[in-house]
Amino acid sequence: MPQNYVTDRTVPCTHCGNNIDKHAIPFIQSDEATNALAVKLQQQLDTVLAKAIAKGYSLPQTAVMAGAAIATVGSKVIKVAALSGANASTILGFIQGKSLGTDVVLLGNNVPLSDYKTLLLEPLTTQINTLNTGLAAIPAPTYPIGACAGQKMIQYIVNQSNPKTGRITKINMAEIFWKTGGKSVWSTGQLVPSCNTCNRVLPMLLCNYNSDREQVPYKLT
Repeated sequence: MPQNYVTDRTVPCTHCGNNIDKHAIPFIQSDEATNALAVKLQQQLDTVLAKAIAKGYSLPQTAVMAGAAIATVGSKVIKVAALSGANASTILGFIQGKSLGTDVVLLGNNVPLSDYKTLLLEPLTTQINTLNTGLAAIPAPTYPIGACAGQKMIQYIVNQSNPKTGRITKINMAEIFWKTGGKSVWSTGQLVPSCNTCNRVLPMLLCNYNSDREQVPYKLT
């Protein structure tokens, strides 16, 4: 069954103030292709973990989201995979070459707060900083802004769309849970929903209202 992302309709978009149902892309759904790519990333992580254990390395207990997104931007299909967390780049560094495919971009670095933009490529610096200041008041589960796999992938895809390359006409995403140990409400390999941080950040990235809160037509085909 597909997983829907960005589903908290009780919280309006921080950028435009509207319910997310008014956005051109009100939510993102997983599909077979993104599920398969996320599982492939998980399998690579399992291999890295098994090799580390075999060599006698003592690994810290950690849990991350392993994500995959596939989008059509203009005439180009973009495939990305990402891990959550500040140490994601280090973990991804152990994955061999293009093991996920030569056309897949691996994303590990956190998104700098100053780099966030809307679907119309308008900067979100003020809104992101305001949200970051009030993050402690958001109910759990919450994670630092910029660290989530979903934010890394969607902001990357949004940045690929512009008047020259074309707009996003199709987008899907899947996130699964992966851990090296410890207790959790989720199991490794389980398809998981957006955290409450992403439920507030992703709608801004998918917002097709300008800085004057005027809606700009942006339809997926």
